[in-house]
Amino acid sequence: MLDHESVRRLRAHAQALAGGAREDSAEAVVRRIFAIQAQDAAASDLGIRVRGRDITAQAIRTAYEKERSIIRGWYMRGTLHTIPSDDARWILRLLAPRVLATTSRRYQQLGLDDDLCQRADHLIRRVLAAHGPLRGRADRRDWGHGDRTGTGPGDHGVATLCDHWGRPVPALPSWLTEPLWDQFAVLLPERPEYHPDHPLGCHRRRISDRIIFDKMLQLLRFGCPYEAIADTTCSATTIRSRRDEWIRQGVFARLKQIALDSYDRIVGLVLDQIAVDGSITKAPGGGEVAGRSPVDRGKQGLKRSGMTDGYGIPLGRVLAGANRHDSPLLAPTLDLLDDLGPLPDDVTVHLDAGYDSDKTRTLLNERGLHGRIAHKGEKAPIQASQRWHVERTHAWQNAFHRLARCYERRATVVAAFFNLVDAIITVRSLIRWAWTTHRWSERPDRRP
Repeated sequence: MLDHESVRRLRAHAQALAGGAREDSAEAVVRRIFAIQAQDAAASDLGIRVRGRDITAQAIRTAYEKERSIIRGWYMRGTLHTIPSDDARWILRLLAPRVLATTSRRYQQLGLDDDLCQRADHLIRRVLAAHGPLRGRADRRDWGHGDRTGTGPGDHGVATLCDHWGRPVPALPSWLTEPLWDQFAVLLPERPEYHPDHPLGCHRRRISDRIIFDKMLQLLRFGCPYEAIADTTCSATTIRSRRDEWIRQGVFARLKQIALDSYDRIVGLVLDQIAVDGSITKAPGGGEVAGRSPVDRGKQGLKRSGMTDGYGIPLGRVLAGANRHDSPLLAPTLDLLDDLGPLPDDVTVHLDAGYDSDKTRTLLNERGLHGRIAHKGEKAPIQASQRWHVERTHAWQNAFHRLARCYERRATVVAAFFNLVDAIITVRSLIRWAWTTHRWSERPDRRP
């Protein structure tokens, strides 16, 4: 029986790292050991050089780009490997069905069907034929910064791929966006494709609401400007106008309420344990609900007094300037409980030390609520009470960078975005809880 040292020597010899034999070319090195993992290009080149004799980095580049004697691709286990070019065909015939089968689920989660993949493959082939391989970050950056019509020096780049697809890779997984969109679409009024009052009846077609909805999710998740996500499918002006139209129709508020009612019906809100706390975020653009931030050198900031149930499901929030104290915002925040219908007989409100005052206790007593308030000057871990749920919800909301750094100036727009984010958080928690108890056609393969 071999000991560990013998096993190590045999493995090093099989990997051409021991034994004294050294190859003279990059192709001979790769052919000797069949394949080299190449997820990191620099590490892959180093792996070739240590197995060869006086092989330079330029020689490896020549083997890749001019001689084409070695190629790098996803041939095994979904990981980049460098293999001899002559072996590519039989490796693909042998392993491609298995690789495609293991990655098909991931494609479905990203919303990439066979038609989109075929279009992407066609466009990538055209780009590589026209520009050759991408050698560095600068090349990739220039490749993706071509004009939107596909006629400039960087044509058919990454941006054009997204335009040809008609929809980019979503900012959220499809198992979450699809149920959100299904309910959101029901709330939208029916609109004709063309404006009925146009004298010739040939006005430009109305841009699909689904495209604008996906742009809204990107805007919230990435926090980028409207102009940054505008493309040939829609302009920044269209996104803003459709956003205002949906706000006037109350779509965002109704979506949030429907998500909350669905969660309460299927899982159940923990309304006997309520947590309230404030959170300050940046608001560089100022606006109606912005004020001087005491924790950011007087810069403009936004405060939200958020309220959650015992698990952390957002029940509502009150928006104010960052210079407002948490305690005066408690009363309007608790007023939001009236929208939830009948409450349990015994409701406990968990608050931090910022609410430790006789005024707060009087307010809770008048409403028939019990207060569990942290005392000033006494240190206690946040896990000692149920207050940590609202802290976690604030973190969930701040993961949507449009809220963590808010440039919107109108209070109605900020509230609409919070309603949409609260609906996303609620539906995500609903799917997580229902994953173990329910079955449906779009159920995720893994528990979220």
